Amino acid sequence: MPGSHGGGFSGGGGGSFSSGSKGSTTFSTRKSFPGATHYVFINSHGVSQGFYSSVTPKRQSTKARIAIFSVIVLAIMIFAPFAANASLPSKIPASYCEATGVYLKDGAEIIADKEAFNQSMKEFYDKTGAEPYVYTLKETDFPDKVYGSVNKNSLEDYAYDKYLDIFNDEGHYMLIIVLLNDGTFLWLDMAGNDTMGLIDDEAFDVLKTNMVANLRLPEDSGAVISSSMLKMADASLVVTRGDKIGVIAIYAIFLAVIIAVICAAVGSIRQAKIINDYCDYQQRTFTKTDGFEF
Repeated sequence: MPGSHGGGFSGGGGGSFSSGSKGSTTFSTRKSFPGATHYVFINSHGVSQGFYSSVTPKRQSTKARIAIFSVIVLAIMIFAPFAANASLPSKIPASYCEATGVYLKDGAEIIADKEAFNQSMKEFYDKTGAEPYVYTLKETDFPDKVYGSVNKNSLEDYAYDKYLDIFNDEGHYMLIIVLLNDGTFLWLDMAGNDTMGLIDDEAFDVLKTNMVANLRLPEDSGAVISSSMLKMADASLVVTRGDKIGVIAIYAIFLAVIIAVICAAVGSIRQAKIINDYCDYQQRTFTKTDGFEF
């Protein structure tokens, strides 16, 4: 017996039927076959259309379709706020950072009150979830045999290698400060990928502005560095105009998806309703004695 994956109605009304089981057959033609039942479809225009099927066509459940689409819309509405909140700045999850409990290595000996400094760094960690590490050294201690004379590029290479040597995660924030021979400072930060997601360029500008303006004398460096980093931590958690635009964009996308789902639901339910309202099945089972033309 010929097989088919399904059939449909042509002309007015529309709709389709799927085969109910493996080996079952549905035709939209007038040609009969052994074991087939003749069904008559009365379309919305009152026109009678016949088809043959080896399985009983099932009427469409509009309640089931409404329930399914309602669950989809509800799931989208519940998920949308979580997606929007995830786009806003927030503390880094604890699992992103393997805390060492060490915030400072003062090789240049420029941090006078280390206890107060460490307390500030702990505050930074509590606020951001990124454990800070401030590493200071004198220009004479910089490994110039490996990286060349100390400058912005060589310090960046050195900081990168230092981060990989000390940390095994992407949740730390390291600030390397070199006390140059002339009493000035050269510094830069090195942050893990997870930390960069929170401490963006706008937040870093706060640190940079404060460090450039106030880090002048070694005697004041501890307070300047700690206060600059805490200001950066606060800035990283501020909801900016860009963050708000991102939230609006997320809600707009979810709203568009909901509208698309509702439109699909309306179309599907209308199709099922048309079939249910205009289907009047009249059955007759055919046998081999009916004289088929194949």
